[in-house]
Amino acid sequence: MKQAKKRSNFQIMSRLIGLVKPLTGYMVLAILMGLAGHLCASFITILGAYGVLHVLGIKTSVSLGWIFALAVGFALVRAGLRYGEQSCNHFIAFSFWR
Repeated sequence: MKQAKKRSNFQIMSRLIGLVKPLTGYMVLAILMGLAGHLCASFITILGAYGVLHVLGIKTSVSLGWIFALAVGFALVRAGLRYGEQSCNHFIAFSFWR
């Protein structure tokens, strides 16, 4: 019995990129929304650190009210970006079934 020739990882990735090429715009949009969502998550953590500093009595450039408002704002923006990213990714994944 003859074994099938194993394809390299490069060959597999090249074929997958070729399949997704018509949906490049959706892929770029998903990547950008994912990047922006991760930045929002990072800023939520940074604002948490500012809040801890403020509570400890260390002077910061932002008031505690602004810290909470910005954290809530970043959380809401992150939720929207996460939804949009997942929507684009699912559109890419399931558009081949049409």
